[in-house]
Amino acid sequence: MVKVMSIEVKMINYNIVLYIGLFLIVGGFSLFLYSEMRLREIDRQLAMNKRLDMAFKIAKEKEVK
Repeated sequence: MVKVMSIEVKMINYNIVLYIGLFLIVGGFSLFLYSEMRLREIDRQLAMNKRLDMAFKIAKEKEVK
């Protein structure tokens, strides 16, 4: 009876470790996807700002002439 009890306790501990590991893997992958999407958003905003800056410079040059 004692051996059966200790085996069940060990299995519970292994299951906890398994679920924690699985959560960390899924959570890490989710954070990776979020960071990649955020980097792409920032890159798009920088490109838009660069185009807007270029348009302002062209407009200013036309205004001066």
